[in-house]
Amino acid sequence: MNNLDHLTRVTGAFLRDVSDSDPVAPLADIRWTVADLAAHLGEVHRWAAGNARTGKRGERQNVPELSVPLATWYEASRDILLTTLEELDPAADCYTLSAVDRSVAFWHRRQLFETLVHLWDLRSAVDAAAPPAPEVPPRGARRWRVRAVRRVPAAVERC
Repeated sequence: MNNLDHLTRVTGAFLRDVSDSDPVAPLADIRWTVADLAAHLGEVHRWAAGNARTGKRGERQNVPELSVPLATWYEASRDILLTTLEELDPAADCYTLSAVDRSVAFWHRRQLFETLVHLWDLRSAVDAAAPPAPEVPPRGARRWRVRAVRRVPAAVERC
């Protein structure tokens, strides 16, 4: 599996779990509710898709207010991200958060790690004592410098 395949699976797990979650449930490690988290992740997915598609840095809100049901918002955001990344050449240039990797493939990896971290955040609303999977670094860590690329398939398998 490549990063886009992993991303498809992990975002599917997030969608499944958010659909079954109480929107007002608090998260264990950040001062957000399930609704805040899903709104944030959906917005980040849309922002990343726009950056990849246009090649320019887009604007975004950290936690937008939603006018549609939570699962509907996240599913639409997931679809925008996955459709965009599937349509674009992974080697194409675009705006990224990296000084060295300006390819669409950056967003495959970045959104995979973003979603893995937030999947654990979401699951913490059900079990606040649950430790993150070893593939997901602790909150204070520089999570985007994770050297867990080789371990991602194991994390995805558990989704």
